[in-house]
Amino acid sequence: MKNLTLSTLFTFAFLASYAQEFRILEQQPINENSSFATLRYNRKDFGVAIINDKGVTKKEGALLSEPAGFGRIGNDFVVLTETVKNMKTLGYNVSFVNGKSLAVSEEKTIFTKTGKNKITRNIVNDPSGNLAYILFRETNVSEGFKFMLGSSAFDTKFLESSSISLMTVNSKLDSKTVNISTVALNSYFIDACSDVNKNIFICSSSSDAITVEKFDSNGKLISKMSSSFTLSKNPYLSFVMKNDLSNANCITVATSSANSDNKRVSNLFRFDFGTGKVLKTGEVFLDKEYCKSLKNTNKDMNCNSLSFGGKVNDFASIGSMEPNQILEDSNLIIVVKEIKTHNVDKDGTNYYYRNGSIITAYNKKTLEVVRDIVVGKSLASFMEIKDGLSVHLKNNRLWLAVCKNTGLGKFKTIVYKVDLASGEMLEEKVDKDDDIGGGWATFPTNVAWYPNNYVVPFMFAKAFIKLQFETAFVVKKY
Repeated sequence: MKNLTLSTLFTFAFLASYAQEFRILEQQPINENSSFATLRYNRKDFGVAIINDKGVTKKEGALLSEPAGFGRIGNDFVVLTETVKNMKTLGYNVSFVNGKSLAVSEEKTIFTKTGKNKITRNIVNDPSGNLAYILFRETNVSEGFKFMLGSSAFDTKFLESSSISLMTVNSKLDSKTVNISTVALNSYFIDACSDVNKNIFICSSSSDAITVEKFDSNGKLISKMSSSFTLSKNPYLSFVMKNDLSNANCITVATSSANSDNKRVSNLFRFDFGTGKVLKTGEVFLDKEYCKSLKNTNKDMNCNSLSFGGKVNDFASIGSMEPNQILEDSNLIIVVKEIKTHNVDKDGTNYYYRNGSIITAYNKKTLEVVRDIVVGKSLASFMEIKDGLSVHLKNNRLWLAVCKNTGLGKFKTIVYKVDLASGEMLEEKVDKDDDIGGGWATFPTNVAWYPNNYVVPFMFAKAFIKLQFETAFVVKKY
């Protein structure tokens, strides 16, 4: 398929906002023209902000500790923060943020860590972004020197849980533990999600099955569904889990793992608690033959060549492809996947890579593949980075925000527009206008998608030793 000139096909407005001295950590639209964001100013200072659809910060408030996620309660927010000392987590606190004034209450401790084991946390929001639960899980990974180097892909202990605590928090920051008895304690923990009625779904896996349990808001088990699923002793397990917006009884789980034959595979499951049936794709082997078999791909970005610009092999590590996002409409389930690798240099420097991506659209009723979309790209950083792309579904079209390396300290941001019916892909380069490729990088997961336009934040580390940032926004219409 031929890429067409976007100046004739895209209707867009361009606006670069003034630089603002923070880095966005997480952002979530709260209405049609504004979003709530957690911020990092430097190594020790954090905050919250309301940012509008013009890329202008309307209000800011200060946090006492490092934010670790948030959820909405009505028009207000509860922010989970982490207390860290000597690079080790001591516990978790919550702060209440007034949605109008952004006044931040004093932190209240809700979880204190005991022992050396690493604690992971999950903010479990319902499909509308309302806070349902905070899930704390004690893993069997010791938070010592080995953990500081990063969890090995061969180490399954970060998937094993010695305890799981489920908590609710109200606007007064009163917390309540919801007691549950879950098979996830004896299996590999995968993920959790909630519906609008605060039923919680917990997904876990053993060596031969994947299970989703449904609990009510009091922790009572309502139902449990399982499907066959094999894992090797070193599973390389990654996953995304989502509650269907149009059918609260349906849970979609996308996985990437090593199966019982130690082959890298992807799977997609749809657990329907209304009918008691499970749909699944079966194992898709992540290898070169998979690349060659892809359907309906843009020839200019085809996985068959396994190359990008003749320099970087974007799909050489196809076995390291992981699911990032699940989107859906009334007919399709769309799974966004990206190749993620992590290397440690001889001097101990960590390098994080986000390479080629494949986006697959499935028929919602059968899970048959409708279309594959291949995106060649390469993004590397010695600072831990988020996903290298963000995808938005609007009017049977996908909008893909992608950041690529173009050289040392140079980046290029591209937004692709994909017609799901025809597969036609258009592209537009989006950069901060006064410093193209000069160190301003996009974290695509922080792109804010609004009904009439989208806002791309560009971040520049103006002082690395002091860890100071500048952020500028570019506003585009669809």
